[in-house]
Amino acid sequence: MDEKSSGKCLEPRLELQNCWERKRTFFEVAAAQSSLKSVNPNLPDSLVSPLVTVLDPCTLHAAIHTKVDWSLVRSRLVRGHILARKPVRPPVREPSSHPEAPDADGSSDGGGGTSSQCSSPAYPGKNGENRGSSPMETCGANLELSEEAALKRDKDVFIDEIVDLVRNVKKHNDPSLSSSPTWIDRLQVEKVSKQLIMLQNYQPGLLSIDEIVHGLLFEHGPAVMEDILIEMPEHIVVIVNSLIANPTPGNRTRYRNLIIGKIVELYPYFAKRIIYKFAERRSDCVFACRLAVDHMSDKQFLEFLEPMLSEKDTYIHKIVVKMSNRQVLPLVITRLLSMANFVLQAHPDAFPEMGMAPWCTRLSYCLLELMNFAMEPWKELEVVTVTKFVFRTSSRASVRNAPSESESIDEPMDTTDNDQNSQDSCVPDSDPETSQSISRPPQIRPGATIDPSPFGEEHECFVLAALIAVPFLTQYPPNQTGAVQPPDRAVEHWLEVARKRVLIGEKVTTTFGANLIYVHACIMSSRIEELAEFASDLMKQKVELAQRPNHAQVLKNAFTSRCMTEVEVAKRSVCQESSKNSPSSAMALRSVHALQLAGVYKAFQISIKPWLEIQLECIALPCSKLLADIVDGFAQSSAFSKGKGLGKEFVRDTFTGDIFDSRTVPKRLFVLLYMCSFREAAHRHDSSLQHFLYDMSIFRKMPVRYLLSIMDQQRENFEEIRAKIITRVAVIFPFTLPTPLSMEIFTENQKLADLEIQDEEHFGRQRTDQRLKHLKENKDINKVLESINRFGIRDQLSSLRIVINIFMESLKPHTPSGFEQPLVAIFDRYEQLDPFSLFLQSAASWIQHDKGIDVEDVIKIPSLLFRSDPRIFSSPPHFHCFIRTLNFFNKKVRIENRLKTLEIQHKAQASAIQHQNRIYGLELDRKEKELLTGAYLDIQQSVLIHALVEVCDPKRMKDALQSAYKQRKAVLQCERFMKGGACTGVDYSHLLRKIIAKADTTGESPCRLNPEQTFILRSAIHLSDGNMKTAKHIFHNFLGYDVLSSREAVNAIKNDLDTSSNYKIEEVEKDKELGTGRVQKVRTIRITIKSMEQGIRRRLETLDKHGRLINDEDDVILCLLGDKGSDETQLCVSFENTPNPNSPGNLLLVVMYDGQDNKISYTSADGTLVTKNVKKKVLGDMKIVSAYLGHRGHSSSHPCYDCLTPWSLHGTKALKLKDVDFAQIHTIRTLKTYAEDSKSGNNGVKKGSKPLCQVEPTDNGIPTVHVVMGIFIRYFENRINGEVNSMDRKDDQVAKTLREHKKSLAKMVEKETELHATLKKLVSARDDAFCTATAYRLVALNPLAHLKTPEPMCKSTFCVVNHLLRDRTTDNWIQCDVCEEYFHFACCSIFSPDEKLQITGQKSWNCCNCENLDKMKHHTKVLESLKALESEITKISAIQSSVTQKRIDLESLLFKSTGDNRKKLEAFLFSINCDVRSWYQTLGDPTDFSLAEKRVQIRKIACDFIHRTFLDYEGLIKVVLHQRFPLRQVRDLVEGVPALFAGNAQILEMLSLADQDRRFFAIVFAAEICRKYRVRESLETARVVCDIVHSLHKFGELPSSYKLWKHVAPALIILATEFPSLADSINRLLIRVLTTAKNRMAVKSGMFAGDPKQEEYRLIAEITSFLDRNKNRQTL
Repeated sequence: MDEKSSGKCLEPRLELQNCWERKRTFFEVAAAQSSLKSVNPNLPDSLVSPLVTVLDPCTLHAAIHTKVDWSLVRSRLVRGHILARKPVRPPVREPSSHPEAPDADGSSDGGGGTSSQCSSPAYPGKNGENRGSSPMETCGANLELSEEAALKRDKDVFIDEIVDLVRNVKKHNDPSLSSSPTWIDRLQVEKVSKQLIMLQNYQPGLLSIDEIVHGLLFEHGPAVMEDILIEMPEHIVVIVNSLIANPTPGNRTRYRNLIIGKIVELYPYFAKRIIYKFAERRSDCVFACRLAVDHMSDKQFLEFLEPMLSEKDTYIHKIVVKMSNRQVLPLVITRLLSMANFVLQAHPDAFPEMGMAPWCTRLSYCLLELMNFAMEPWKELEVVTVTKFVFRTSSRASVRNAPSESESIDEPMDTTDNDQNSQDSCVPDSDPETSQSISRPPQIRPGATIDPSPFGEEHECFVLAALIAVPFLTQYPPNQTGAVQPPDRAVEHWLEVARKRVLIGEKVTTTFGANLIYVHACIMSSRIEELAEFASDLMKQKVELAQRPNHAQVLKNAFTSRCMTEVEVAKRSVCQESSKNSPSSAMALRSVHALQLAGVYKAFQISIKPWLEIQLECIALPCSKLLADIVDGFAQSSAFSKGKGLGKEFVRDTFTGDIFDSRTVPKRLFVLLYMCSFREAAHRHDSSLQHFLYDMSIFRKMPVRYLLSIMDQQRENFEEIRAKIITRVAVIFPFTLPTPLSMEIFTENQKLADLEIQDEEHFGRQRTDQRLKHLKENKDINKVLESINRFGIRDQLSSLRIVINIFMESLKPHTPSGFEQPLVAIFDRYEQLDPFSLFLQSAASWIQHDKGIDVEDVIKIPSLLFRSDPRIFSSPPHFHCFIRTLNFFNKKVRIENRLKTLEIQHKAQASAIQHQNRIYGLELDRKEKELLTGAYLDIQQSVLIHALVEVCDPKRMKDALQSAYKQRKAVLQCERFMKGGACTGVDYSHLLRKIIAKADTTGESPCRLNPEQTFILRSAIHLSDGNMKTAKHIFHNFLGYDVLSSREAVNAIKNDLDTSSNYKIEEVEKDKELGTGRVQKVRTIRITIKSMEQGIRRRLETLDKHGRLINDEDDVILCLLGDKGSDETQLCVSFENTPNPNSPGNLLLVVMYDGQDNKISYTSADGTLVTKNVKKKVLGDMKIVSAYLGHRGHSSSHPCYDCLTPWSLHGTKALKLKDVDFAQIHTIRTLKTYAEDSKSGNNGVKKGSKPLCQVEPTDNGIPTVHVVMGIFIRYFENRINGEVNSMDRKDDQVAKTLREHKKSLAKMVEKETELHATLKKLVSARDDAFCTATAYRLVALNPLAHLKTPEPMCKSTFCVVNHLLRDRTTDNWIQCDVCEEYFHFACCSIFSPDEKLQITGQKSWNCCNCENLDKMKHHTKVLESLKALESEITKISAIQSSVTQKRIDLESLLFKSTGDNRKKLEAFLFSINCDVRSWYQTLGDPTDFSLAEKRVQIRKIACDFIHRTFLDYEGLIKVVLHQRFPLRQVRDLVEGVPALFAGNAQILEMLSLADQDRRFFAIVFAAEICRKYRVRESLETARVVCDIVHSLHKFGELPSSYKLWKHVAPALIILATEFPSLADSINRLLIRVLTTAKNRMAVKSGMFAGDPKQEEYRLIAEITSFLDRNKNRQTL
């Protein structure tokens, strides 16, 4: 039987209740017993021989236990329990009278001669009686008895014995009897065991297995248990569990251990389970260890002991090992040493299993662990044995490895060195006494080979760790010197073999080799802690080397003298094999890193370049921090060594290929780290990079933003290296760090990019190339941009060249709209993908027309980018892209220049370390270079900002910059040539006049106005014929030539253009209703055309002459237009055959038409007579068209003049848009239907009316403006704008439509007016009360101060009317009903308007005289009224301010579009070409309007860039402000650049400068700052400005130039408006400026001084208006 089958047979069967059921398992038990010998050969034969047991079926009929009634046992037990309570003496049984008689009932099956199985002495019965005779003896003694009596007696005796046995077992289960004597006689062991077996077979319920087990834990009990275990193996599990689970007090523990020993001896299958179970208990772990030593095989013993030793928390390690238990620990050590000796003494051809892996490693670990934790020193022979076993180099035993009794410990190794040419040691902290004279290992012969370790890599690594962790292995006996004295030469031999295994071969491919190199590296770099950590990992215990400096020194001497030299370690460390996820690769990184930090490679001139390049090709994820440190350190050291570093081809190949290949991301990240660190270090060595190893263009090919975005996205793979890479990259590429948008783009598209790369690897790039080819051939810009927007990121980057070409093509004026937003979106997306490629290629394309510069120049000087295509500066989307590019180059050049300062910083730091005297000088050099670099960068930045300011100026950007430059260049050349011929300024002026006069004689002078230009000048300034003569005379006298054309030529043009002869102009009277309802006769002008045909013919000839007549092959279409403007109604004719039919210049004024109405003839440009048919149309609004046709208008039941459909436009039945059936076909009106309806007045036609023009109703049209505005106002403006205003409005949530908002505004205005009037009355009453109270106080002090003139006084005892303000309104009087005298309200202490109104409405009132009020009471009443009025004024003023603020806010929302949602709406409308003109009804030139709006957007983009620049670079604002802005742009810049508020601190400094231009710029700048930011700082600035301006005026330093004052005067007006406290001072200054300007204007302009078109006149008018508004300011 196998172990599994026997185990199954041994399982307890609790369900068997009697012997008959147990018969079935007999043969199974016999089979189990017969198999024990084969399982455990050490068992004696007596235990496994065939047994005749009580269960043998052949003996059942003769055994007494088969004849008794087993149920009597239970009953007797119960009876005995009852009788035990009443002690009754049992009857004395008489001895048998026939002792010699044989036993007739000896056996129930006739076998009476058979002897019983229990031949031991009689078992002592109850009360000490001897009742233990066998049935055979009884039968022999009582031959005279009958067989029945004898059988009955035998049964009674047997049952009594069983009952006594049960009672004894139960009694001795009591723990209190643990120390009592045993109840089992030595001679009755076999009988007791048989009785217990029978009891379990027939009555298992009387005694449980636990009771039997614990009842037998006495002397001779283990022998009984042995028989039970042999006979009943099915109970072994229950027995073992009972022995383990229940405590055994007293001496029972010894007997329990004896039983456990017998179990383990009988059933070795359970030995392992039992031992491990006992090992888990603190009290039994020593016993478990003893069992393991005695009963386990070598394998089992090591499997049991090794985890117990490695896990330091086990009880065996704590109690047996740490506490050095003397009972078991020597046995364990002896067992382990015997195993080691067996291996060492084995025959050379034999291969003991304990000498092979992995058992040799386990055995070595156990031996070394016990040696390490030994409390008592081991014997020398034992230490030598362990050393020899651990440091074996071959699996074959040798004589050298065999220990002997007489062998003593080896002498210490000789550490002398006779080689004088050896390499000096570079090991830090080496002991000079031992490291300077150590012997060097012999050289390895070329071609030498060595077999690999027969024990495996894991064993050799463990031995290496043991050599580090166990001090006995390198120095025995221990001492305090650094001498290497191992217990045996095996250590030296092992080190020599280990050295050979590492040095032989081209590569170090083994894990042990990597570990040995790492140990050497730690020793050479004095990394004691890391060395201890390495040993701790393999030894599974904490190794402390820092606290054992002597052992650390011994290790250094041992490895450096007995193993590899420093040069060998350095060379072999870079020969280690690199592979992904390899432990040896990780150890190689640690070795190289340690040697690199220790400077070993630098000392021996060894390059790690080949190893590092291979390592970078197979980077494992997650990336190692050690590799990043190695790359960074290698870059730093290579930068200071010419020609060293990663190969150029390697770096170039790294960044060659697809940018989005995620498989290359780790390698590219490390190379990026290397290049950034290399360049930074190179700048520290040589700021000019004259000997830079790599081509600088490689930095432009690095997808920095992509790599960093992927690194942040896959943080778990790059967590260890992220900080170092970001630190290095931020120094070189701070402008390409990842953004949230870039990370989002790569997160969404990286998987798709990987799939596309895989497809291209299988199928090629044919599909991508075809897509790009199709895009190049497509001429529709919008479709191309839309296609590129749908591409993946790889295809988008591939189409960069196409996008740049589209960028340039879209600059053309005929480019259709709609490309702007996709172009900007794609440009921004490219910036997130690969900014280097985008900006470099874009800049190269923009400046390609300028052959004097290239991209390299732009990289050095970003301001050269403004020499790009000028069209870029007039297109907001293109200018947005320009700003992004400019920002990139600006940041790049700042970083480049900052890097140049690293050299002097590095030198200063190095000098500080060396404590040289040049520290101070180098520090000054460093500061000077940093200052110069900062100044250069600020100047470059200032140039950019001022260039952007010029771009924002529409006046400066009117013409192309390049053409203006060329023209200016030609002018300067001519000027220099002319100045060369004129010596003085007078000669130069004379030469100029002569040249111009010479050109004038030819009649082609550019300085003379032609007749048409002269006519325009004369008409514009209304010059009469006399004025023309005077002007010509003045020009000729002062200039020497005439500027104007002759009067005859001008009059000829005038006569040619004059059409007044075809119009009848007359003055007529008409009735005009005034605002009061009265009708008044007024005179007005009426203009009527005389010949309509002549007017049309002349207009057609003019149009044809100038090429403005289109569709000239068709009929001439004339439209009659009518509209009412102001008080006049105009009827005009419009020509539809022109490019702009709606242009006001296309109208021909007319009232009536008299002549043919179907044909028209005119002379064409070539002189031929052309006759065309005339088609008439009528245009006008609904009102005038209805009047033409005789229709009642839109208020009738049939409001449409063109159809007969009835509907209502007003009231509850008004037709809504949602109810209109647009599918209905309506009946169209005609002239005939109008004639019929005019007879009856039906269908909305006036009764008796006739159409004014015989034009069909379908040819009557409504102007486009009216249609658009009507629909816009009714269905869009009133609803959408009203809803948006409601969202922006916070004070009212009821108003929803625009109409409701306007009603709300009207109510606010009305309420504000009422509050203003009320407040004005209260202020006037307050002034009266204050004056009255003052008068009472003054008169009380001096009665002569009472004023009695000039106003008449009332009858009051003290009239104060002459003490009141003189500019008050008319005084009010009131009459007393008692004395009937008249009094002033103020004299009666009545001031409040409400109180005056109340008193006036009373039936009777008594004056103060009648009330007998003295002056004191009057004064008190006046003060009370004054206090009440002050309170009322404060209250009303607060209410008025609140209402005014609400009104201003609402007006801003409605008319200035200040709400956030309103701004968003208008921005959206502008984006769909429905701009602000729809709101303000701007009908000017759309081209001019579009350019103005574009310039506004460009200004906003530029201002945003300037604002961010000021925030990024502190101190730059000072440089920019000192260079000044154009004064006309200061307001726009202050509005658009919030950061300019910081320039408030620079105003005082600029005002103190001697430069007048900077002073006036500071004044204008301060005014705009104060206007936008009304804060305390602004007020202080304004005061300083006023003081300085007055000082300048006082000392005559204010210039009188109009060009300055046209900006400065409005600035002063702004200061006076924003801060009223400064108004008086500024008013006085402006009065002086105004006087000077008027005088200068009069002298300069003469009779044109009052022309409103003069700019200086408008400035004078502005100053005058401001002074007029402020001259009546009153102060109480």
